[in-house]
Amino acid sequence: MEFDPRAIVIRLNAIGNAIDELTNNIHTKNTEKTMQNCDILLHLIDIFWEYYTLNARSFPEEVYTHFKRSIVQLLEEMYIGLAAFQNSTLSSETTSSLLNKYNTAFQSTQEQLFLNKAFSSIADLEYPRKFDPRVKSDRIMALLESYCSKKGDCPYHAPETKSKCLLEPRVIKVIDCEGRCFVNGLCCQMIAENVKTISKEA
Repeated sequence: MEFDPRAIVIRLNAIGNAIDELTNNIHTKNTEKTMQNCDILLHLIDIFWEYYTLNARSFPEEVYTHFKRSIVQLLEEMYIGLAAFQNSTLSSETTSSLLNKYNTAFQSTQEQLFLNKAFSSIADLEYPRKFDPRVKSDRIMALLESYCSKKGDCPYHAPETKSKCLLEPRVIKVIDCEGRCFVNGLCCQMIAENVKTISKEA
């Protein structure tokens, strides 16, 4: 398994964006939105842990050392703090203060990591990303990155049918989505409505 710096950058940037979003929602005192964003951030950390656990052995030694000393410990503290907030153990004010602390530390460790020579060619990497709307983590990443699909990417796009969609084959659509399952990060409404039955996740 080869070391993939782009995969690390994408996942860490998604966590950073989610921290900012959660911090903003705590300040606006929108409880429902805050809890939703807390769930998203915890899920992104879970996604990162899964990637790190499976791929850490392929990391260059200096990258692995940096993770062990800073990012791993920071994400563990962040996860515990967010879980305590969800369980009403921590107040919004305390959580907001902790998030500011985590955010500063996270940005600092991220910058130090990306200065490593293993990431020097990241700008030249051209990995085509394609998010699957049936996978929860892909839907979250697409939303955070305002991702737009290419024409024909949708697994349910069927140009030969009246509706152009296998999920609603008998409905005649005025507008053809052209097989774009994500537009500015938003998932196709038909897929969103049927996600429980078509999900690829257990």
